[in-house]
Amino acid sequence: MSQIHRDELLFWFGLGEEDRSSIVGMAPLVERHIDAVLDDFYDLCLSRPETKGYFPTEQIVAHAKAAQRAHWVKLFSGRFDDSYMSSADKVGRVHFEVDLPFHLFLGGYATVGDRILEVVLTQKNGWRGTKARMKQARALQRLILFDCERVIAGYIDAQLQEREKALTVMTQGIQRLESGDLTTEMPSGDKGGLPERYDNVRLSYNHLLRHWSGILSDATRRAHSVDAKMAETARMTREMAHRSGEQASTLNETVTSVNSMTCSTRLTSEKVNDAAKQIEANRLVAEEGGAVVRDAITAVERIEQSSSQINKIVDVIDEISFQTTLLALNAGVEAARAGEAGKGFAVVASEVRALASRATDAADDIKKLIATSSDQVLEGCQLVHQTGERLDSIRSSADNVARIMQEVDGVIFEQTGQLENISERMERLDRYTQDSADQANEVSSTADALAQDSAALKASMDGFKTGDIALREAAQDQEFERLANRG
Repeated sequence: MSQIHRDELLFWFGLGEEDRSSIVGMAPLVERHIDAVLDDFYDLCLSRPETKGYFPTEQIVAHAKAAQRAHWVKLFSGRFDDSYMSSADKVGRVHFEVDLPFHLFLGGYATVGDRILEVVLTQKNGWRGTKARMKQARALQRLILFDCERVIAGYIDAQLQEREKALTVMTQGIQRLESGDLTTEMPSGDKGGLPERYDNVRLSYNHLLRHWSGILSDATRRAHSVDAKMAETARMTREMAHRSGEQASTLNETVTSVNSMTCSTRLTSEKVNDAAKQIEANRLVAEEGGAVVRDAITAVERIEQSSSQINKIVDVIDEISFQTTLLALNAGVEAARAGEAGKGFAVVASEVRALASRATDAADDIKKLIATSSDQVLEGCQLVHQTGERLDSIRSSADNVARIMQEVDGVIFEQTGQLENISERMERLDRYTQDSADQANEVSSTADALAQDSAALKASMDGFKTGDIALREAAQDQEFERLANRG
């Protein structure tokens, strides 16, 4: 304590040179009676349940009594030097360490001070009531209050120091928590940690530390597991998105091919329909050609019949020519018989015979021509018959082809309808696949974001240092048991 502070205290408590001389004058009297006063005081303390617990043994009572006697001797020395100040501070610290309530502390001062005041006032009866005696009493009261203040200052100073130490230890613990260290528990007072008075705080802190260490240890393990699974999920999702994109692309190409095939099938159906129509037209033309051939056959047959009739006529002409030749010969014979009279007739007969000869020759030529024509007509008739048969076969084949083309057209029409249905479904499937691919990309992006969050969470959890949960809980149970036994 500085001299200025000490002088200030002495001023406000009215302990000047004169008062200190009066106190020093009371010192022998106090020293003679202090033991009896303290004996009575400690007897009172031991008789009261609220104070008895502070003095469990006679040794503690003797130690407390000796320490208090030494302190009162220093107090009545009137010097108020460092020795006294240290003693007052120690008394206050002891009262704080034993957690003595203020009302007991002040009440004890009041009791002992009253007894000392009584000792002072009852000495030398002739002086009782005198001004000097009252001055001593007033100085004694101020002295006791001064000592009370010094002891309380020691009490408060010890309390502040303990609180400051507790605050420092707790701040260090909080700073360790802020750095993510959950392995270092708050030590007890005997290990340089939190004072014993704050054991409940220490135990609660350590319990909280163990509790959250367990939670964070488990959370860290789970964060590592989640991070590994999320990384694998993100990889699988990216692959799935890639495959979905390829599938969508392939399906899109398939849809294009199906649409192209549908168009080709539709065009083929139209071509087959046109071919069927053309075949039907060819069949009608073949039927018309067959009719023409049949008419040609009929005409050839009529020509053949006409050739036969011409043959007959030629035969008649040939017969007539023969008869004419015979008549001409007869006429010539008769003209020769007639002589001169028959010369003219002979000329006529000669001309008739020549004419008949030419007619016979012409008839022979006609026969030859008719025979040749007849052979050619017969050959043409056979060809026309063959043409008719071929045309019938062509018509029959055309009918079969038309029927087959109609069946093919029906099949192609049915296939076209099925292909259009497939095309519609493929287009819907393509849309669904495109949507799935888009969603797969979104899921992939989400999975990547989750993987990043998971990695960040793992990194955050790795920032905590945790210890063995079972060992910490066992240590906590032992600490609680120790406190329970102490209480």
